[in-house]
Amino acid sequence: FVFKIQANMDPGHRDRIAFIRICSGKFEQGVQAVHRRSGKTMRLSKSTLLMGRGREGVEEAYPGDVVGLFDPGFLQIGDTICASGDFDFPELPTFAPEHFMRVELGLVSKRKALQKGLDQLAHEGAIQIFSDPEGAGATILGAVGPLQFDVLKHRLASEYKVELRLSPMTFSVARWATGEFKPEMVGHSRLSKLVYDHVGRPVLVSEGVNF
Repeated sequence: FVFKIQANMDPGHRDRIAFIRICSGKFEQGVQAVHRRSGKTMRLSKSTLLMGRGREGVEEAYPGDVVGLFDPGFLQIGDTICASGDFDFPELPTFAPEHFMRVELGLVSKRKALQKGLDQLAHEGAIQIFSDPEGAGATILGAVGPLQFDVLKHRLASEYKVELRLSPMTFSVARWATGEFKPEMVGHSRLSKLVYDHVGRPVLVSEGVNF
């Protein structure tokens, strides 16, 4: 079960580590396993045991152990990986953001580095990314607390050499649309807006109006 993802643990190599907890059976380095969310087969290679800043290769692990896997961007928090069987562990809860900022792209010189940094940090769960179809795909960031934006700015500056400029938005509520949803059902309003999350799901954000 993938419960954490951490980027740039080794800044010199821009690595990305997915932490998995062994829940049953026996982990063996190099074994073929099924990534349940995509249905694809993957080889569990480049496995690492991390202790503080130290690392060492690990060839086998047992229930309760935590192993780090090198991840090129394929894994996500909440993924289930199994060598046999067709089950999934329940997803970890995702808290709806209550603070929103718009990224001022016009003030960013390193856009590719910015996008890479935002994508990786969003996979860690540090922030949530939304796109605004009315704003030519403008990027909106959501967080549970305002301190997350300060942490985001610091990490982008130190790890990706990008100075992030943000402008505050007045929205404080976000709700994911479920069932048969038609975007045209959402009328234009100053108090609410329809945006899309990183996988394309519609999300209604509002100024304190609980949907």
